[in-house]
Amino acid sequence: MILGQVFFCFSQIQEYKIDLANSAITFKISHMGVLTVKGEFQKFSGTLVFNEQELLSIKSSIVVESIHTKDNSRDATLKNEGYLDVKNYPLISFTSTDVIITSSSKEIRGILKIKGATKEIELPYKKIKSKNPELNFIKISTQISRKDFNLDFGPMDVLISNNVKVELKIAFSKTK
Repeated sequence: MILGQVFFCFSQIQEYKIDLANSAITFKISHMGVLTVKGEFQKFSGTLVFNEQELLSIKSSIVVESIHTKDNSRDATLKNEGYLDVKNYPLISFTSTDVIITSSSKEIRGILKIKGATKEIELPYKKIKSKNPELNFIKISTQISRKDFNLDFGPMDVLISNNVKVELKIAFSKTK
């Protein structure tokens, strides 16, 4: 009887992969106090693990080279050694350490690693129902401090906000 209960518990855990075609990672940052620079990362991957309807864990990575702000010169600056340093730090990664669910909120806690710096962060999320039975979604809206990750523009640094608004719309489907 106990073996049957253990099997039942394990059978409810499902792993999903991020569906890149239906997902987006975008960001906004204030520049000179009047201009908002918007951008996105076009390549990323990861897995999410659910126990029935509740998120248990997430592990993901972003390809830094895929940053896109609709300005090739700006993109090149962001990729260079002085800022994101894509040669030495080709990936941004996030690995969850805990998921906290209360009656009023859901939050993923984990380790975010950017440019060699790591920081534990908390990401509030919402699971969004999809009309497509093959896809599910979670949405995360948060803000990070770029200085926590050694993202510095040198003499131009004072013109750029420390706060980066990040939004993730993650579509996922069962791994095969």
